[in-house]
Amino acid sequence: MVSAKELAINELFVFTLSYAIYAQSELDALCIRGRHLILSPGVWADSVLNPLGLHQTRDWKIWQMNYAYWPVKSHDVKIPIWFEFGNLDANDHGTFYGFPPLNFDPSMANRVKMSADYTYDVFDHPAQIHHKVSQRLMKELSGHLSSLLNPQAIHLEQMEDAGTCLYSMSPDGKLVIGRIPTQPCSETFYHGASMCIMESGRAFKYAPLFGRVLVELAIDGKSPYQSDLDIFSPLREGLFN
Repeated sequence: MVSAKELAINELFVFTLSYAIYAQSELDALCIRGRHLILSPGVWADSVLNPLGLHQTRDWKIWQMNYAYWPVKSHDVKIPIWFEFGNLDANDHGTFYGFPPLNFDPSMANRVKMSADYTYDVFDHPAQIHHKVSQRLMKELSGHLSSLLNPQAIHLEQMEDAGTCLYSMSPDGKLVIGRIPTQPCSETFYHGASMCIMESGRAFKYAPLFGRVLVELAIDGKSPYQSDLDIFSPLREGLFN
């Protein structure tokens, strides 16, 4: 059996009242059919939406984010979830956030996680992604952590498991969630279909709400949260060609 991570979507077929997704890996292939279609493609949105006649504009970007862990010195250390903004200057360079030890997972136990909500690695296409940790940003993370927390609380010199993740950034920086239009800015939509793009950085916090809204839009064509969704509409200008 092949996991979803090993499969790459090769084709998306649209029929009158149903959809079919064909995916394959080096070892296996899979075809999924259904009456409803919910897409949450992240940084691969352009290739996923192309069969539906939607092409992202050039103003979409991919941000490669960085994070790392630091071990705590004591099991009794109380560190909250924190979000900070504008610590270095007036732009996005200075937005930091972190998480306390999460002991439900042995690999996360007794370690704090910290990241910055800015990056020096911005790409136009997924093929450009290199997954290399930014040493410049890691230095800034370590420096800020040393000024934020008591040095008796964490081992500042023991940065561990530094890694990267990807954010899909829309031209106006806002989430894209709604029914899937048949063409850019069109009030005509694909039947039983919805999408959410640029959920990177938000999905963990709002995943239950996003899931509910996407199902409502795909099945009912509307959601009780519609007035809140208008600002995130896929119909706004500048998103798709």
